[in-house]
Parts: sequence; C-alpha cells; structure tokens
Amino acid sequence: MKKRVVSMVFACLMLAAVLGGCGGGSSKDFDLHFKNDLDVEIHGVYISPVEDDTWGDKLNLSVVKSGSTIGFDFTKIGEDAGPDTYDIGVIDENAVNYDIGEVDLEVGDTITLSGDEEEAVITVTHADGKKDSYDLIPYE
Repeated sequence: MKKRVVSMVFACLMLAAVLGGCGGGSSKDFDLHFKNDLDVEIHGVYISPVEDDTWGDKLNLSVVKSGSTIGFDFTKIGEDAGPDTYDIGVIDENAVNYDIGEVDLEVGDTITLSGDEEEAVITVTHADGKKDSYDLIPYE
C-alpha cells in the first residue's frame, strides 16, 4: 500500500510539472503575456517602471521561440508593480534590442513584438480588445 501511495504521489507531481497542477491541468491565468512574432528567438524580455534607471531582472526563464507566448504577473516586474506605465526592452538571439518607453499596461494585456531588425512594432492588446501600437527602430 505504501508503494502505491508513493507511486501515486510521484505520478501526480510529475503530472503537475507537465500540466501545471494536479486535478485537471488547467493553466494559470497571468496578468500579462508577451508574444514573439519575430522570425528569431527572444533571449530577454524586460519591463520596468518609467522612473527606473535600470531594466531589472529578465522576465523570461528561457528563450521565447518565434510564434511563442509567455505569461507572467506584475509581481515579476516588482513587488509593488501593477497596472501603470512601463518601459519595455527586448533582446533577440542576434543581440538586437527592441526598446520602447511609456507603454500603458493593464491586467489581461498581451504585448506582441513583430517586424524585423530594421523596423519593429510592439502592439499591446488590452483585455477589452483595444490595441495600442508603438513603432520602434531596433538597434545593436
């Protein structure tokens, strides 16, 4: 009986690691999402309050492949972070930077980076469906 219980607990833990939790596999709802619509991998996604002089920690734990989306909460930006105006910085696999300042972010927003190393656009799709687009010029 003990072996069976241990086996069931181990199986549940493994399933939790794969699906995000025992008992259904539903994914966690995040405050924000970042989608990579470039043709290259993203190695760093940074969001910081506009008044900060530094970017802070990278939000992604691994590369964000082309076409992929990651989710995170405002608390990953900072302990007291919440809906506000932020600077967004992204670095791709070729060390090209995509930066834009003063972007309004709210709970439920999706930040999409598209374009290429010559011209790019960050589009914020808000939870209510409204979109704000920010043109930027990438640099190395």
